[in-house]
Amino acid sequence: MDNLTREQRKLCMTKIKAKNTKPEIVVRKILSKLG
Repeated sequence: MDNLTREQRKLCMTKIKAKNTKPEIVVRKILSKLG
């Protein structure tokens, strides 16, 4: 079950590679908006 778009998946991959970086913060903001 994967509800992510290609862009969201890219951000998630970036988050996994580099934690606590700006990309991760962006991902958190997106996920927060989605609930």
